[in-house]
Amino acid sequence: MKKFDEEFKANAVRLVREERMKIKDVAHDLGIGKSTLTSWLGAHRRGEFIKTGSQKKEDVESIRSLEKWLLPLFNVLPGKKSSRIRVLREEIKSRQSQNMERFQRERV
Repeated sequence: MKKFDEEFKANAVRLVREERMKIKDVAHDLGIGKSTLTSWLGAHRRGEFIKTGSQKKEDVESIRSLEKWLLPLFNVLPGKKSSRIRVLREEIKSRQSQNMERFQRERV
C-alpha cells in the first residue's frame, strides 16, 4: 500500500475544493484512485488533516464555518461563478489573517 504525506493529500484536496477540478481528473493526474481522493476529501471536511502546514485545526473549523455562512449568499448574488469564488477566497484569506494575528497575540 502506497503512503502519501499530508502535504500531498492537502494539495490534492485543494485542487478539487479551490481550483474546482473534477475528482476523476485530479485522481488520474496524480496517479491515485478516485476512492482514495474521495476519502481524503471526507477527512478534510471532518477536519482530520490540516489544509496547509501552518494552519491549526481551529483555523480550519473557523474557515469552514465562514464558508457555510457565505456559500448560500452566492446563490442570490448576481455575476459569474468565478467572481463569487474570488469574493469567498478573499474573505477566507482575511479571516485567516485575523486568526493568525489573534494566535500571535495569545502566544505573547
